[in-house]
Amino acid sequence: MRTRVTTLALPVLLLAAISTTAAGQSLETGTWTGTVYPPDGEAVSVTFDVRGEGSDLVITMQDTPMGALELIDIELSESTLEFAWVPGGMLLTCKLERQEDGSYKGPCTDEDGVPGTIVMVPPEGNESAQTPRV
Repeated sequence: MRTRVTTLALPVLLLAAISTTAAGQSLETGTWTGTVYPPDGEAVSVTFDVRGEGSDLVITMQDTPMGALELIDIELSESTLEFAWVPGGMLLTCKLERQEDGSYKGPCTDEDGVPGTIVMVPPEGNESAQTPRV
């Protein structure tokens, strides 16, 4: 009987540990640097002001031609950062994958599915890391 309880308890404990790890994901707070690569335009250098953590994570994209833009619907997992933003009234949804160097890179698509790309470089790598090209 003791073996059966242990055998049943182990998967529950592992699941709880995985859930806690995923829920506890956070981005390094501070100013991230990055680049927005629109589908039909020139690359735009931007910064990202990252504050809070977990469900209170707030990211503001700075230095855009439209001024500061709040990212919305932010979801962070172990290897993916998903969010949306609305430049000029157009909804863009983004799914960035964590890179080996700690940066995030991935596509942003508009309502018609036209893709662009965003790259985000964390604060600690800003001075030495160059923003990766797409």
